[in-house]
Amino acid sequence: MLRRLFRWTSFRRSMAVCLLVGCASPRRTPPSVAPSSGLGEPLPSLDVMTRAFDVRAGGEVSLTGLIDALASADVVFVGETHLDDTTHRLELAIYEGLAARRGDVVLAMEMFERDGQSVLDDYLGGRLTEADFIERSRPWANYRTDYRPLIEAAKQRGLPVVAANVSVDVRRKVAMGGKDAFLKLSDAEREQVAKDLFPDPDAYWQRVDRAVHGHGGGGQPATADERLYSTQCLWDNTMAESIAFAIDRRPGAQVVHVNGSFHSDYGGGIPTQLAKRKPSARIATVSIVPTDDLETMLRDQEKGRADFVVYALVRARGLSDGLHGVTTSSELRFGIDLPKSAGFDHRAPLLVWLADDGTRTRDAQAYWKAALGDDAAVLVVEPPYRETADDLHVGGRWAYGDTITEDEGGTQEGLERISEYVARHYPVDASRIVLAGEGSGGTAVLWSALYSRRLPLSMVAVDPRSIGKLAEEPLPELPPATRRLTIVPSLATHEQLDDWVAGARGVGLDAATAVLPAGDPARRWAIENAVRSALGLAVRSYEASREAGPRTLLLLDADTTLAREWASIHARDLERQGGVATIAAPEGIEDALRALDEERETSRVVMKQMSFRSDQPEAFRPSDLADGKALPLAPGSFGGTTVLVVPAGASDEARAGWKLLEEKKAIRSRSRFASLRVAFAEGEPSLGKVLDEIRESGRSNVLVVPAAYCATADEMRRMRADAASHARALEIAWLPGLGAEIRPPEKDP
Repeated sequence: MLRRLFRWTSFRRSMAVCLLVGCASPRRTPPSVAPSSGLGEPLPSLDVMTRAFDVRAGGEVSLTGLIDALASADVVFVGETHLDDTTHRLELAIYEGLAARRGDVVLAMEMFERDGQSVLDDYLGGRLTEADFIERSRPWANYRTDYRPLIEAAKQRGLPVVAANVSVDVRRKVAMGGKDAFLKLSDAEREQVAKDLFPDPDAYWQRVDRAVHGHGGGGQPATADERLYSTQCLWDNTMAESIAFAIDRRPGAQVVHVNGSFHSDYGGGIPTQLAKRKPSARIATVSIVPTDDLETMLRDQEKGRADFVVYALVRARGLSDGLHGVTTSSELRFGIDLPKSAGFDHRAPLLVWLADDGTRTRDAQAYWKAALGDDAAVLVVEPPYRETADDLHVGGRWAYGDTITEDEGGTQEGLERISEYVARHYPVDASRIVLAGEGSGGTAVLWSALYSRRLPLSMVAVDPRSIGKLAEEPLPELPPATRRLTIVPSLATHEQLDDWVAGARGVGLDAATAVLPAGDPARRWAIENAVRSALGLAVRSYEASREAGPRTLLLLDADTTLAREWASIHARDLERQGGVATIAAPEGIEDALRALDEERETSRVVMKQMSFRSDQPEAFRPSDLADGKALPLAPGSFGGTTVLVVPAGASDEARAGWKLLEEKKAIRSRSRFASLRVAFAEGEPSLGKVLDEIRESGRSNVLVVPAAYCATADEMRRMRADAASHARALEIAWLPGLGAEIRPPEKDP
């Protein structure tokens, strides 16, 4: 419980900044019949997922009573946190309930900007496809999961939607140039922002200051003029004016405005600005507050927040920083990639992948995206427990031996929520979702295959571990929902599985096994083909690919687990372009060559060195990173500094090449908040000196990376020891090399 509360407190804290910076009727569904999830299971009713309080009357109201009370207002502000799934379900219920009562309701949204109004109108009017609408309207990253239902409801009812916010280009110009920039806007630009700007009250700015304190808030506007032309004031004035225009255009209609709750809570922001423009308008404010405890009554600190405060039970959250999340005892995060062909009129099969302990989520996602291409969507789940490996990279693990029941059970619950959430919000084929995993991830698959009654999926478990621990668990009384389980163990674990499989089959689990071959690339191809088969996709023929295309040998300097994982992504990218690739360390070159060139002495094998060593002709060069795409970013919401450490023995030419990346600010192509420094293991500037300079500059988030494809654990530990006395007041992350993002160039068509 403490972990859960801590994680939720952190979520609430981050959402305060997100909200600031942009980040029942006759037709209402009865409480006893909840909407269906993507997998056919009923969703929990909003009546049990929320508690609403009428702050003015001082009592709790039902969802029906809330909507009845809101129906008499001219303008309803619905304040939200942008990512919470229950919040967005409630918003849709409020909008549809008011539309049923009032008939003519205008939906206005912070999430769309004025210069996109015509695109929004064309989509609502059926003149644009959804794909074109999404491409041209610049929707927020979490549009599919969180705002699409509102837009689709308006489209179905034939009701208008107002793109209420200031356009991003005008906002940036005025926020940077102040009053002078505002006065110099062209006529076309003036249409994208409020004609008149009214100041926000001091109490509102005190809330702003408190919200950004500790999050880079030192740059907040201080003078009255700076505040008047700031982003915050531009947002509030423009959205208020957009609502006022909507009132004028449709007399008698009700306007429902959806915005981050900071903009409408405590009587500040948009409602204040609207009252200056439409003093006779009857305004009602709603603030939706995500919580993990609905038992708490209206909190004292919430009583001045809005006319109505609604607590919403946290269940899932939308896309943020590339990952989604569903809430169990802690958050289980995942990233998803859709094929280009996917759309709600063409749903794709979906692989849900659980990587082995220690494997980075982004590496697993890159591999399977390369492996499946446009054939399937790829969703990779991040293990719930972070763990630092011997080579200092941060991976994760699924379970601990002494808490395997709780750990695997929590993962199972999270996988159930992930599956229904994604099936509900994304264009995936619910009948072709496959849950698969390797190593400890494969163990989690076995657990879910046996104990879940809410995952009617095909599953694949590759070389699962801890079989003895699983065998100690009691069998379920009811049969699992799993369609079919395919187990691909190595020879070492095959015999351990026999008893477990026999017991699982005894309770109705359809399970089959096939031994995993040893060695690369046969192992890679076997795993991929097991997954492709479960997805209903055509399997690949190693022999046919070997005969048809080039054969590439990827040579590793450091034969580490991470180096092989990165090289496997590189190999799969090459194979996608035709042919086959294999990975070998120096001592395995001869065997690898024989495997690639068996019985074909005249064929040519392409050798590629996975290294930055200048004495190797096929190695990478610093110039290969000049576009910045393969340079890793330091962690941190407000940017950080990546430090490349050039190893001893580098030539003068190589040293100059690394230094040029810093001088050209190559990493800025990835993020304008990022910076790049280069240090040298021998010579100046040393790593210690660079870290001292970073600290003195006021920056704190640092990622230290050797200027190599992949370093060993010993090399990384020595580097950390060298930096220890200079690490004070710095948040330092470590990555063993640059191989994670390096990809082979695409062939010309």
